[in-house]
Order: sequence, then C-alpha cells, then structure tokens
Amino acid sequence: MHTPLIRRIPLAIVLFVTGVATVHADDAVVGTGVSTCDEAALDVALGQLYPGANFPGGTLTFNCGPSLKVIPISNRKSLTGATIVDGAGKIQLDGQNSTGHFAISGAESRVEIRGIDLAHGRAVGGNGGAINIASGVAVVLANLVISESSATLSGGGVHVEAGASLRVENSSFIDNFAANGGAIASNGALAVIDSAFWYNTADGGEGGAIEQWFADLSLVDVNFNGNLAHRGGALLLRGRGAEFASAQRVWFDANTATDLGGGVAMVDQAALIGSDVRFTRNHANYGAGLHVSGVMTGNGQPVTVGCAAILNNAVFEANEATFVGGAAAVFGLLPPMGGQYGMLHLVDARIAGNHAGQGGGIWSRGQLHLFDSVFDDNSAVRGGAMSLAPSFKSDEPMLVGFAEITRTEFVGNNASEFGGAIHSVDALPLLNQVNFLRNAAPIGGAILSQGFIAPLTKASFIDNIAAAAGGALYLQDNGSIQFSNLSFSGNRATDVGGYGADIAAESSGSVGTLPTQLSMSHSTLVDGHADTGSSLYAGGPSTSITLRNNIVLGAHEPSCVNNSPILSADGNFMPASCQPALANDVTVTTRAQLGLSNLSNARGRLQVLVPQPDSALIDHVDCPVGRDTDARGYAVPVDGDGDNDARCDSGAVERQPNEPAAIFILFRNGFESGES
Repeated sequence: MHTPLIRRIPLAIVLFVTGVATVHADDAVVGTGVSTCDEAALDVALGQLYPGANFPGGTLTFNCGPSLKVIPISNRKSLTGATIVDGAGKIQLDGQNSTGHFAISGAESRVEIRGIDLAHGRAVGGNGGAINIASGVAVVLANLVISESSATLSGGGVHVEAGASLRVENSSFIDNFAANGGAIASNGALAVIDSAFWYNTADGGEGGAIEQWFADLSLVDVNFNGNLAHRGGALLLRGRGAEFASAQRVWFDANTATDLGGGVAMVDQAALIGSDVRFTRNHANYGAGLHVSGVMTGNGQPVTVGCAAILNNAVFEANEATFVGGAAAVFGLLPPMGGQYGMLHLVDARIAGNHAGQGGGIWSRGQLHLFDSVFDDNSAVRGGAMSLAPSFKSDEPMLVGFAEITRTEFVGNNASEFGGAIHSVDALPLLNQVNFLRNAAPIGGAILSQGFIAPLTKASFIDNIAAAAGGALYLQDNGSIQFSNLSFSGNRATDVGGYGADIAAESSGSVGTLPTQLSMSHSTLVDGHADTGSSLYAGGPSTSITLRNNIVLGAHEPSCVNNSPILSADGNFMPASCQPALANDVTVTTRAQLGLSNLSNARGRLQVLVPQPDSALIDHVDCPVGRDTDARGYAVPVDGDGDNDARCDSGAVERQPNEPAAIFILFRNGFESGES
C-alpha cells in the first residue's frame, strides 16, 4: 500500500491551533504495565475523559508493555467530543463475540481512533459490529485492523449514520460479517485511503465489503479481495452524494456476488469516476466485475440516465459471469419502455480473459462508450468480447442504447455459438478505427448481427475464423444497411461447405423480420478462404448485396456465391464470380493486378492495404456524395495519379501524395511481411 505523503495532525492540536478550543484537552492512560491493562482500567481512563476536567474528550493512550496486549471487553464504550484513542499498534480490544467496541455520538464530535486492533465485535439486532457512528460526528480511523466482527443488520465492522463522516487510513478489514455492508455500511461521507478489505461478507444482500448509501465516497489505493454478497461482492454503491463517487488505484480481486456486480454493483442512479481501477477474478451471475444498473418504469414513461461509470485506464481480467457480462454489464431499455438506463464510459481500458454466457467482456443494452481500448482472449457462448442486447425498434422514434467504439481492438476473442468478438441483436455498434483480429466462432467469427444494425465504417477484419458461416461478419434479417471504408484480409469459414469468408448475408423470411439488403462501398476484401464464397455469400429470400467502388478477391474462386443477388453499382475490382458488369468495373483474377501493399497500420490502429504508386486503383472513380475521408481518416479525394483531376481510389484506402511510411503487421511467426 502507498504511504500517505502527509500524516494526519493529532486532533487535539488541530483544535488548539484553529481556535476551536481554547483550553487544553484532558489526557488519560490505560494501565501502568501489562498486568494492569484490563477492561476496568479502560473504563477508568474513559471516565477521566468524560466529562473531563476541561471539556469532554482528550487523548487516551495505553501503558500495557512492549508487546501486543489483548483486552477483552464486555460492553460497547462511548466516545464523544474531541477524542483521540491511540493504541500505538500494541492493543487489541476483543469483543468476545458478545459486544461491539465503540459507540461514537454527540453533535459536532470529532473522534480519531488509531493503532488498535478491534476483534470479535458483535451488534446483536443492530448496526456496527465494532463501531457505530451517529449523525453529526466526524471520525478518523487510522492504522486499525477490524476483524471477525459482525452485525445483525448493517456494518459488520463499522456503521455510519446519515450526516456523519468517516475517513479510513492505512487500515484493514478482515473477515467481518453483516446482513449488508460486511465491513462498512455508510449513509454518510466515506473516504478510504491505503486500506484493504479481505473476506468480508454481506449475507443479507448488499456490499460484501462496503455498502454506501446516497453519500460521497472516495477510494484511493484500496484493495478488495475475497469479499462476498448477493449484490456488490466488494462494493454496493447506491445513489450519489454531492459529488460522484471516486476511485483511484483501486483493485477488486476475487470477489463474488451471487446475483450482480461481483466487484462493484451500482444502483439508484449511482455515479462513479475512476482511474487505474482493476477488476480481476471476480464472479457474479450478471456483471462479474462491474454492474451498472437502471430501472424500467413502464411503456411511454420518461427516459433518463440511471447509473453511470466513467473509468480511465481500467483493467478487467479473468472475471467470470454465469449469465451476462464477464467484465461488465450495463442495464438498458427497449423502447417504448421508459425508465433509467445505465452508462459505461471506458478510456484506455484492457478487457482480457473474461468469460460469460453472453458478453464475455461486456454485455450492454444501455449506453457504452469505448475509446482506445483492447479486448483480448475473452470468451462466451454468444459475443466472446461483447454482446449488445436489443435496444432499437424500427417503429419507435426513441434511441436510447448504443455502443460507441473508437480506436479499439478486438483480438483473439471467441464464442462457442455466435459472434467471436461481438454478438449484436437489434443494437447499434458505432465503429470508428476498430480492428478485429483473429476472433473465432462457429457463425460470425468477428461479428454476428441479427436485426437492425447501424452503418459500419472504418474498421478492419483480419484473420477471423468461423466454422460454418461469416468468417468475419454474419448478417441476418438486418433490413437495409450500409457499410463503407472497411478492410478484410485472411478471414476464413473452415467447415466443408462453409460460406462467406468475409461476409455471409442471409434472411430467414420469418414473420416480423426484414431481409438483409447490404450496400457496401469503398471497402477492400482480399485473401479470404471458404468453400462457398471465399469473400461474399448472399442467401435467403430477398437478400441482396450491392457493391460500389470496392475491391473483392478471395484467395480462390468463387469469391462470390449468390443464391440471392450480388449486384454491382460500378467502380469495383473483382473476379467474374462477383459479376463485374458495369462500365467502371474491372475484372481481376490475381492479387498482383490490384497493386496493393501488404497489411500495414501506416496511420493509427487500423490495419489496411494501401494502393502502391502504380496501382490501377488510384483515382479510378468519382467520389460518392457524403464520402469525405477514407478508412484511415484522410481527406478524399486527392489527385493520386498526377493528372490534376482529384478522384477517389477504389477500395477502403486513398493513397496520399506523401504517403506515410508503412508499419508492417507481423505474421504469426513474428517476422514482418517483407514489403519494402
């Protein structure tokens, strides 16, 4: 744990210096040696502080020898006024599983307890197994160990009433137990610094370590390990205080919730801002690392934000959810249902090695914002990295749930059924500069989308694998959709008869569904492998794929298989199987005819194939209306062939007059492509 830069000034000195008190505090000492330190001596010393010769309170210390002294107690001791209790790290008060240790009360009282172990406290039928803090009191706990204490109701270690405040420094809470808030249940402002919570339990429901209700919370350099609850295995955050709850350098490890939020559960419009927060090895049914809640209120009711979490540089690793959201789950609404939706905002996050039934990394029906993040080696039955639940209905004007995904990579995720990286059903993944690399599933190696999906743009799909269909993308019953500025390379459908190495588009014809009608422009699809459509497959009633200004060339013929129409809208480079029929279509049979580089990320995250200086792709077509950048974000058109007529290149990438040096992608053996 980190050592605070500034040690806390003793309370009595603060009172004197600031003028709050103009008289000297009383001092009292427990015992005159080892044999004299018992509960009776403690009571005598407390009797000297209250009412006190000058005012209630003062400093209580212990003279009990050089080693740890255990003092059994039979009743809870009252503290009030301006009081410091200092055990110097040599005292343990033992409640003998029959009583709590301290009750702290008195309006405007300021109490500090430091250097004491509080063990085996018990609040029968009440709150605060070790300490109960009444309203109006400010308390500091420093260098404490509170262990094996319990409360019938809330706060196995400490209970804080509304209107009170608690600051915890350099302390440990170990193996405490309560119905709610196994270690701490707080209705007042709570700050925890350089402290640890191990193996605490809330058997009644909420907050295995901490339950925080409608009050400010600050966590800095705190570890939560092995805590257990029904909701919020480590932390249950309910509502908010004057400020958002905050967490800096906090680690949630191996905590368990039997329902939701193995690490953290957020309810009742709670809000959390965090940096450098780690969620590892947590377990829950829903949202093993983090659960961001909301509530449904009924058809046609108002829609507002419920809980919200904003995390920078977070790590979610090796968490496991029985049902949804191995790393995190975000509650949402399906229109026309009103209520409160959850929101999760992640920047520079790593989501790795998590598992769930749906959404091995994240499950969401709410609002999800991802920037500069990586999903790797997550797994699920559906949606190895992410599962987006229905959040859109075509006959409803309200748009609530979506996933904004920017400058993010999905690498090596897998699903045992659908969507190696993303499983999306009537949902809105909004992609910008997103890589899908080596993801795998039986259907939809990178993405499986059923129902409505937002336009996909500025993404790359490299070496993804499906067993049966859609090595990169499997589309079903999507209605009219548009894709642009996409790059595909080396995707596979590996089964005998597998189809659509890059894209398999189908329609079920079921009642209430719309046929998939894909329009794709300025995309590059090369080197795919599948028995049936080494690049594209279209099948099912009324399905169609319309191509404009694309490059399509699988590793072998047929590149396109169309039980339903695959149509050209001109400007494509593709083989005969894709039916290049219009004036500006170019029939190609070999990769060399395209004049493309090997894969590189010459700008940003996106992996692309760039036209070489003499490529026929350059300035081949007029730019369609609305296309102002290429897949990498460069402005288009540019005059690539030097004829003073700026036009668009076919495919996803516009070669620049001052093309940046390529950074070539490594093969699996660790060597570069060899392109110069």
